Amino acid sequence: MTSCTTTDCPCLLPDSCQLDDTTFESLEEIGISFFSGSTEEENFVKLLLSRCNMETLKRVSLTVPYVPVSSQIMEVVERIHSMCYPKENVQFNVLSVEARKPFAI
Repeated sequence: MTSCTTTDCPCLLPDSCQLDDTTFESLEEIGISFFSGSTEEENFVKLLLSRCNMETLKRVSLTVPYVPVSSQIMEVVERIHSMCYPKENVQFNVLSVEARKPFAI
């Protein structure tokens, strides 16, 4: 899960994925752009969700980079969605960069 090409960027360091000193209890929305469904991305989103207060969280939006969305990505999305369900107050969206429309989950 690397978003930078600069070799000395702090986001590439292993410690950058640590969330031990950060509080996510008041987080209302999670938005991930260019979600490819990789194991690293899935684990990152699950980690974020595990640290969130589900009563406060209102929306999770994953934007995939292409249409049609592969069955592999949708399997990952289903696993992530299961962490929110049956919390009916959490809106869960999967959007395509190209189509900019939600997919049914």
